[in-house]
Amino acid sequence: MPPSPRRPVSTGPHTQGENLASLDIRMTNPTITLHDVSFVLPDGRPLFADLNETLDATRTGLVGRNGVGKSVLARILAGLQPPTTGHCARSGPVHYL
Repeated sequence: MPPSPRRPVSTGPHTQGENLASLDIRMTNPTITLHDVSFVLPDGRPLFADLNETLDATRTGLVGRNGVGKSVLARILAGLQPPTTGHCARSGPVHYL
């Protein structure tokens, strides 16, 4: 059976028993999961450390003072920038505005 054209992009390995039905389920309920995500600026200053969170399709906003890392975290969530440490897994599309 050929792969589904709606198959989500994955940043992690799939298990051998995973089938297209489970991929379709994840596509209807996309999530972003942060595992121990940290980001350190080139000058050595940490913006944030050890973030662990799961976000679903609910609209989510990042709020904070200037310079605390909102834009960096948004780029990490969208897959446009890697974290210094940790991992960000996406089970569906991410829109970065």
